[in-house]
Amino acid sequence: MLRAFFSIGLAIFSALFLALLVSGCEFFDNFGSPPLNEAQIEEIQSFEVEAELSKVERASILVLQGLGYVIEKQDSKTGFIEAKGLVSQRRAADDCYYVWDAYKKQNVQRCRAGERYSIYRRLTLAFEQIGDYTHLRLIIVIVDSKNGDRIVTNNDAHRNIFSRIEERLFLRESLNPA
Repeated sequence: MLRAFFSIGLAIFSALFLALLVSGCEFFDNFGSPPLNEAQIEEIQSFEVEAELSKVERASILVLQGLGYVIEKQDSKTGFIEAKGLVSQRRAADDCYYVWDAYKKQNVQRCRAGERYSIYRRLTLAFEQIGDYTHLRLIIVIVDSKNGDRIVTNNDAHRNIFSRIEERLFLRESLNPA
C-alpha cells in the first residue's frame, strides 16, 4: 500500500516537473525570484529630487566621476549623460589539448592562455525638469563581450548613485545657498 502511494506521488511530481520544463516559460528568473515587469524596472531606474536641472546635472557628473566613471557624452539641452566604468578584467579559460611527445613516449598536455577581456558598466542618465522637481532615469548596462550584455535591475546599485547625487545637492545647497 505504501509503495503504491509513493509511486503515485512520484508520477505526479514527475508530470508536474515535465510540464514546467516543456512549457517554455520562464517561471522564475534568478535564484527563485519572479522576473520584474516593465513598471517595476522603471520604478528602480527612476528618481525625483527637488532641485534645478542644471544643479542636478552638475552633481551627477561629480558623483559619477567620484565613483570612477568616465563621462563619454553629455548634452545639457536634452538632459543626457553617458558614462563608462570598468568593472573587472578577466581571462577566458585556457585552451588545452593533448599531443603525443615522441621523446617522452606519452601524451602531454599543451595549453594556450585564454584571451583577456574586460567587463564594463555603461550608464545612461536622463534628466527632465518637471515643475520644481528634476526627474532622473538611470539605466545601467553590464557590457560583457563573452557572456552578453545585461541591464542591471539591482535596486541597490541605482539607490546608491541616487543617494550620492541627493547628498551632493544637499551639501552644495547648505554650503552655498545662492
